[in-house]
Amino acid sequence: MLIDFIFFVLIILAILKGYDKGFLLGIGLYLLLYLLIYTFILYYAREFGILTEERLAGSRTYKYIISWGMKAIEALRNLFP
Repeated sequence: MLIDFIFFVLIILAILKGYDKGFLLGIGLYLLLYLLIYTFILYYAREFGILTEERLAGSRTYKYIISWGMKAIEALRNLFP
């Protein structure tokens, strides 16, 4: 939700400033790349026991980030076998 809001605000600001489509696609690509890297870090931190289940249960954004991340990991796995 927060990532969507930030992305929306950046797009509106870029449109108001008159940036081209390449700039907007670059913003989107970097947001997706950082979110994917963050998902990998969260996944392996959970697997190695760095993040406990109690801490993850108290998080408001973990379930959204990890669900998107698992879909992205599956898509990458299918893209690069």
